[in-house]
Amino acid sequence: KMMDAQSQVWGQDMLLQIKENKLLLTDIEAEEELDCYPLEDIQDLVSILNHCIYNSILAISVKDLNQQKIIILLFQCEQIGADLLKTKIQKAIEEWRTECQTHNMLRVNLENMLNQQNRACYIGHSKQIPHDSPWDMESRY
Repeated sequence: KMMDAQSQVWGQDMLLQIKENKLLLTDIEAEEELDCYPLEDIQDLVSILNHCIYNSILAISVKDLNQQKIIILLFQCEQIGADLLKTKIQKAIEEWRTECQTHNMLRVNLENMLNQQNRACYIGHSKQIPHDSPWDMESRY
């Protein structure tokens, strides 16, 4: 109410979309991107239902890395309820985190395999060929 009384609340129809691991805010009429936030920067999501004159508010806390502060975005959700939007965004964040963990695990496994292979090659090159081996060329010539 206080922000509304100070004219710090304004209305603008927009779409919230998740694309390429970012939360996009897009103007409905102009169809242009207003802002975007990487999913990794989203700190918290809260849905507030039936409070005062607003019946479905979604609050998104985003860490602004440039200014080292937290930004809170407030949305009055009309077509899709705040609870459903919150759930969908949380799911997208969880999927992104799982994907990152999978990529990291694959990278670590690949690095371990390459390190083991390099060690095996190094150990293999440092071995001496026995003198009675058919591969010992010095004793034949």
